Amino acid sequence: DVLFVHDIRDKQWLTNETILSFLEKVKKEGKTRFVGVSLHDGRIFVDVADQLAKFTFYDVFLAWLNYLSSPEDIEALRRVRKKDIGVIAMKTQVGGYDDEPIASLSPNQATLAWALNQDFVDSAVPGMKNMEELIENVGAVGKKVSWSDRKILHTYYNSIKHKYCTMCAQCIPSCGNAIDILTVNRTLMYYEGYRDLEQARQTYRQLSNRENAYSCINCPSPTCRCVNGIKIANRMKYAHSLFA
Repeated sequence: DVLFVHDIRDKQWLTNETILSFLEKVKKEGKTRFVGVSLHDGRIFVDVADQLAKFTFYDVFLAWLNYLSSPEDIEALRRVRKKDIGVIAMKTQVGGYDDEPIASLSPNQATLAWALNQDFVDSAVPGMKNMEELIENVGAVGKKVSWSDRKILHTYYNSIKHKYCTMCAQCIPSCGNAIDILTVNRTLMYYEGYRDLEQARQTYRQLSNRENAYSCINCPSPTCRCVNGIKIANRMKYAHSLFA
């Protein structure tokens, strides 16, 4: 149904002639109905969204979106949707960490319901590994996010904020080693939230020694700072010990 160019690293990829000619070819041959893009890098989120809205070649944008998304990212998605480009929300569950229901919805249901309630979202792709998770996700469909559910979201974030990376990228300039903090944090989310060691390990091992957390091991005086209070140096060393 949709063929994605995944993990965009530069907005110029969207107009790359080789990529465009290939996508036009497979659509013409009937091998895909639609084409789209996705990205994980919060530093280029708005730039890629605006390029999509301006270029209007792609049919779908698979975008990181949850109740912690910045107003700038949300407005960028609104601009994309106004150009009749479908918006599919991913990472809706804010890491998918275990927690107990507090009110009418569980934390995972509340986060998914929040995403589905956004008028610019066409669909969402929450992960499901078993019938229990499927039933939980289906339970969020058609639900409105009430005041008590918003309290769930606030409580849930307070319980995970020491480890959940919002991908705001404000930490990047503060790192003296210039490692890929966002991707390393994403591997920890795959491991701790998704409970998928293999995906975490594969993603981490795609990083070079310059990009991964190897240089954090012997860093004498970490300079990296997170505006949300994550102890980045500790998290980087933890990831390297798990996945290297």
